[in-house]
Parts: sequence; C-alpha cells; structure tokens
Amino acid sequence: MDSAEPSHSVYAGIDVSGDRSVGVVVGADDAVIARTSVERSGADITQIVLEQIESLRAECSDIAGVGISLPGLVDRKSGRVKLSTRNQDHADLDIAGEIRKETGLKTLIENDANCAAFGEFCLGAGRDSSSLFYITL
Repeated sequence: MDSAEPSHSVYAGIDVSGDRSVGVVVGADDAVIARTSVERSGADITQIVLEQIESLRAECSDIAGVGISLPGLVDRKSGRVKLSTRNQDHADLDIAGEIRKETGLKTLIENDANCAAFGEFCLGAGRDSSSLFYITL
C-alpha cells in the first residue's frame, strides 16, 4: 500500500449555512470521530472551510475526501454554486477547486437540502427505506 493512502478511509462533511459552518468526520460505525463548528461572520468561506479541514485532520489523519453542502443552485459539472439567495458571496466561486488544490483531497459540493435528504436516507429517518420524500423549509 502506498504510504500516502489512508489505512481506512473516512470522509469529512462540512455544512455551510448563513452564519455558521459545521464539519464532522463519521467513522464506519456511524460514530462522530471529529467535529468543528465556527461562526462565519462575513469571513471568506473558502478560508473557513480550509481551517475546518485542518482542524478535522488534526483529530483524524485518515480523511480521504470532503463533501461540502451549501445553500443554492449547484452546477455539478463546474463544481460551483451558480446562485445563492442566502449567501451571495458563494455564487460562482470555485470552492471545490480551491479546497482540492490546497488540501489534495477529493472534494465535492452539493446543495444543502439534497445533502440533508441523503443523510436522512442513509443514516436517519429514511434508513432501510427503498425511497424517501424530503422537504426542507
């Protein structure tokens, strides 16, 4: 095995909301291994996420990738938020590309409501269901 490869890969998830950014690493047994939470207070979102990844890596060195949830319309081809009425500073930033470049981690971004629905389907109220209808307000 290449020494750069984690022995047992885990992934970080970071949820960026209007005023707060929360990050976690969840292990194979669904237990939270590491957690971070910071207030945004108008700071550069890319820098906040980079600092959170650094904090999570200090607690768990085996992070193989990061998923970032952001409010707004996400263009999966470009990996950018195309429109965000709640956080206009996210619009058209290459957040995933910058994070990937700075950390070397596989990085994906997705709409926050889609992430919440997928989380419920995999680990929450929708676990063991064949389908799920999810509404966020």
